[in-house]
Amino acid sequence: MSKARWLLVLLVVGALAVALKFVASEPAPVETVQESKPPDLQLVAFDPWAAAAIVVEDETGVRLRLVRTAPPESRAATPAQDAAADELALAAWELAAPITAPADSLRVAEAVLALSDLRAFRRLDTADEDIDAAAFGLDPPRLRLEIHLDAPDAGPIVLLIGEPTPVMAGNYPPYYCGLRGSAEVFAAGGPGLALADAAPQDLMPRASLENDAPADGDVHD
Repeated sequence: MSKARWLLVLLVVGALAVALKFVASEPAPVETVQESKPPDLQLVAFDPWAAAAIVVEDETGVRLRLVRTAPPESRAATPAQDAAADELALAAWELAAPITAPADSLRVAEAVLALSDLRAFRRLDTADEDIDAAAFGLDPPRLRLEIHLDAPDAGPIVLLIGEPTPVMAGNYPPYYCGLRGSAEVFAAGGPGLALADAAPQDLMPRASLENDAPADGDVHD
């Protein structure tokens, strides 16, 4: 075999060896772009079955106090966050301030359920916006909502509530709100936060309101 043919054979064998080594080796890493997870906007989390009292205070003192007068008859087999409001309504609630009266337990249960997994619509970015907590009614806070639980050693869960936001979201007005010990400002809403500005008669059963209404022909001074 001529020298040229030997050289050609060696080149072919070398090329095959390189190809086999490339196929057997680990594939080259491929850069991937992963989307960042959305920010966690959960403000409050607790077991709604353990809620024993809800208190709303302003700068003058207590403006609303709801107290659970009887524990739930039974807990649902499903997790508390998946419970329906009518299941939580098995617990009896009453108004303790500013008046003493029965409360609409179903409406209170709906509020408790919403508060137990309260998430903000958005967080105001303090790096991009000139945040003045006083402008949002949070310095000092316009209202303070406390959730008291059955746990004897646990202090109340405190949510600071400011002014309503200018944009309505859903059936309930959203508010600027914050957490105790934090300078962050959030926007949140729902039936739980609606307790902040609720009047006592809004939380009473309709039957109680009808019984308190004067009958036709009655005259009251």
